[in-house]
Amino acid sequence: MKTRRDFIKSTAYSTLGLSLLSQFGMLRAASPHKHFFDEPLNTELSKGLNRPRLDRLMKEEGMDAIIASSRNNIGYLTDMYMGMGDRFTAIQNYIIYEKGNDVISFTGELDWSLWQLLDADLDNVDVHLSDGAWYNSFHGDLTERDKKMIELMEREYSPGLDPGDTGALIAAIKEKDLGDAVVGVEDKMSMSALDAIRKEFPKIHIKNAHEVLVNTRSVKNNYELDLIKKATNISSIALDETHRSLKPGMTAGEIKELLSQNMKNRGSSETGVSADLGTYPCREKNYKLQKGDLVVLDAVNSFDRRYGDLAMSRVFEGKASDRLLNSFKALANGVQSCVDSTRPGITITDMCNSILKGVQEYYPGYSRSRNVFGHSLGVECPELPILTIGNETVLEPGMTLNPDILIYDYGLYMLLTENTIIVTEDGCELITPIEQSIYG
Repeated sequence: MKTRRDFIKSTAYSTLGLSLLSQFGMLRAASPHKHFFDEPLNTELSKGLNRPRLDRLMKEEGMDAIIASSRNNIGYLTDMYMGMGDRFTAIQNYIIYEKGNDVISFTGELDWSLWQLLDADLDNVDVHLSDGAWYNSFHGDLTERDKKMIELMEREYSPGLDPGDTGALIAAIKEKDLGDAVVGVEDKMSMSALDAIRKEFPKIHIKNAHEVLVNTRSVKNNYELDLIKKATNISSIALDETHRSLKPGMTAGEIKELLSQNMKNRGSSETGVSADLGTYPCREKNYKLQKGDLVVLDAVNSFDRRYGDLAMSRVFEGKASDRLLNSFKALANGVQSCVDSTRPGITITDMCNSILKGVQEYYPGYSRSRNVFGHSLGVECPELPILTIGNETVLEPGMTLNPDILIYDYGLYMLLTENTIIVTEDGCELITPIEQSIYG
């Protein structure tokens, strides 16, 4: 008779599962019984979690617990980032956070995400596993890591749970005695999961936790702020290095590759870069850099799961026109006006209007399409709240905002500047200095 161990050892990933993991860079070795991740991810409460704020907001909304189901909110609560994000829901994992409780619950299927638990301290984690569609495959001699995986499966697997992605979640709700509690859920949770919970727990009261989670994440603690500053510093140095390394004849694609490499050399774990030879409309793809061209670089990077995002516009080895110089002064003045006005108590609309006023002092006809002037930073880029006229969110200390200011002069050029501002108790901190010269 086959044991549970024999079943696990003889079962392989589906072809679809392996191809998706490979596509998103989750396979780190040739066979599935090796490491899937470059480093173990913890399953305790994240150091970046603004827990006092979350507990307060939950209390105001009367919530006893929150079930996180999206990649970024699970990551924000625990530092466990499920590699597939929200694109595929063949396997769904959940985190249950109870107000004031040091213990969280991880629920999931017997799938690749378990590798993230192997090196974690599980003292503060309740693990509930249901019988999922994909299984880890063990072939040949077992490594110590393989044995640990099998031990974890056998210890935490709960026979009899429904094979769907809610079986383990329902078990965790029962264990935590939340069957008649007020529970917040994300608006991304599937209707099938909500229906299953309501069917199993007729007295449970479900509330939308989207605003609570957004509001919590909008104010960073010192741990998050430190990571965002490090990420921003990487972007700042890499942008400057790239501008100073430009050579005549380079294409926009080659400049982009250079910027990406400079980011990685500085410790960025994730890059999203763009390089434009600042005309509007843009030049043809194979255009080669010449002296006097405007070069616009934008660099997004992630340092330990927190984002930095900066942009710089500079003229390459030449002289800028008076019109371009005036537009550059308008951008710099817009950022300075924003810095001068940003403080706790004003709204995002106030902040955007200060940018608009500062730009218009040098560029009277300026208006930003859709009235969007940037975004926030955190575990996502962009992150809410968005900097837009009409957003009445009140600024609080710890908010990290990214004014993103563009000027298009059709047929001539496109200018972009992007800076990062942290709201402080009595004003704000500009993480990187405002570019004072279009020549660097």
